[in-house]
Amino acid sequence: MLPTTNPLRGDDHLHVRILQAEAIDIGPWWRAREVRSAYWRLYIHDRDGAWLATGTGRYLLAGGRAHFVPAWVRFDCHCSETVRHLYVHFDPIGLPGAVVRTMFPKPFAVPLDTHQLETARRLEDQLRLRPLARPAQLCRVKALLYECLAPAFDRLPEAQAARCLGLIEGGNAMVPALRHIEDHLPEPLPNALLARLCGLAEDTFIRAFRRQIGQSPGAYVRERRIAQAAQRLQAGDEPVEDIARAAGFANRFHFTRVFTARMGCPPVRYRSGGRA
Repeated sequence: MLPTTNPLRGDDHLHVRILQAEAIDIGPWWRAREVRSAYWRLYIHDRDGAWLATGTGRYLLAGGRAHFVPAWVRFDCHCSETVRHLYVHFDPIGLPGAVVRTMFPKPFAVPLDTHQLETARRLEDQLRLRPLARPAQLCRVKALLYECLAPAFDRLPEAQAARCLGLIEGGNAMVPALRHIEDHLPEPLPNALLARLCGLAEDTFIRAFRRQIGQSPGAYVRERRIAQAAQRLQAGDEPVEDIARAAGFANRFHFTRVFTARMGCPPVRYRSGGRA
């Protein structure tokens, strides 16, 4: 039996949840302003012609590459000619948003080899024939995502890669609180409870959480609630009141105020602008 080298010390908690995948043609009508989402986007185009305007400048969506737009990045989208547009909306489970923002603060590209380009083309052809509804299609979308994301994680500095691995495999002291938050978003999540789950005094927990995750426990909970609500808004026609309640907000008015402050538009308008 061959020896195992560098096994994970805990569980593997890095997964991607696919929210939407589609292949369409875009052109000069592909325009949207102030787009901001709680999920990631993958874009693969067959040619140049589309670009994003972000806070750091113009980002060209060059053909034949995998382009990632991390969650919470604000951008405008533009296109000057007809382009074949394969896009995937996804949520990387296991990495807190504040941590991801320090690792991937802006859109970035990953080169695609011949095999990956052919895989993307086949997937695009399948999605044009029928929507993402089969397990086999879902597997292919995830396989392509993992292949494209791997080089991005390879490029991380050693300290960031170690921080990432600690969260993924459960070695970070804040993981019990993070997992409880994810599983109990509709419920009250006081600091005292989260601190007890981590075996820490409340003040110590708050300081440690901010240092290791990059934001306070309250800000993290609020962000996760908004993220869950944003995904449900674009997943169907569920009433806003029900989405607000399921995400842990007291009522629609409180939810609308918090959501608008974070996402830049009210929930109803956000729901109508998800196809980009």
